[in-house]
Amino acid sequence: MYITNTALLLEKTAGARPVLCAFNAYNPDMALAIMEEAAAWQKPVIVQVTPATLDLYRWHPLVAFVRAAAGLFDIPVALHLDHAKKADEAMRAAAMGFSSVMYDGSRLPYRDNAANTAELVRYGHGLGIAVEGEIGHVGADDGDVARLTDPEEAAAFVRDTGVDLLAVAIGNVHGIPARDPDVDPDRAGRIAAAAGVPLVLHGASGLPPEVLRSCVTRGGMAKINFATDLKNAWLSACERRGGDGVADPRRLAAAGGAAVRAMVRAKMADVGG
Repeated sequence: MYITNTALLLEKTAGARPVLCAFNAYNPDMALAIMEEAAAWQKPVIVQVTPATLDLYRWHPLVAFVRAAAGLFDIPVALHLDHAKKADEAMRAAAMGFSSVMYDGSRLPYRDNAANTAELVRYGHGLGIAVEGEIGHVGADDGDVARLTDPEEAAAFVRDTGVDLLAVAIGNVHGIPARDPDVDPDRAGRIAAAAGVPLVLHGASGLPPEVLRSCVTRGGMAKINFATDLKNAWLSACERRGGDGVADPRRLAAAGGAAVRAMVRAKMADVGG
């Protein structure tokens, strides 16, 4: 269909579908597989890329591919910049017509995070682009320590920045942790009530379906991000085919794409499709 604004997509789907799935693509083949499976479900989808992925593909070629591929399917597709640590990266993506951008200043002092996010919000809104910020800090399975989001601080952050979406830390962890994270949907619910904007759950890979659904029904999550599960599915499929003696990159890509489609299908079912 077309690349659509993330904020409008959230508004249009809030009633019939209270949560949007967002999937990270590490290459063009993964982006295509994500859209193919979402189209099979006839569900809107958010394709996410990081600055590192954009750097690898020189930005414009990858964006052009996603735009062209989105036109093949009769579903709304949003293109989102995930975890930009530098404001100029987010501004560059906004200027290129991304549906939304995330500035991740969660490791900075509150004042710096809020100031940088607010500057990006002013710039992005001038272009009609939705902006996601993060307050609290979502940790990772590599030892990166989390800082849980405080509802009152989240409300202040929204007031100080005008951000459209808010990534929060409620026990969720980036990657696949060695032990199950202690995710607290009720904390998310308190944050949602205080902040008054759609919340985003990062680090959803590996979480059981019942936890994901609780984050939606009790926590008010509007956007759920999946990255590591898709990456691992792609790599495992390619490694298996390579181990079988397949030396054709096209066949490896096909195997990886099929694995990504299966993972997208599973995650959409997990959150209530």
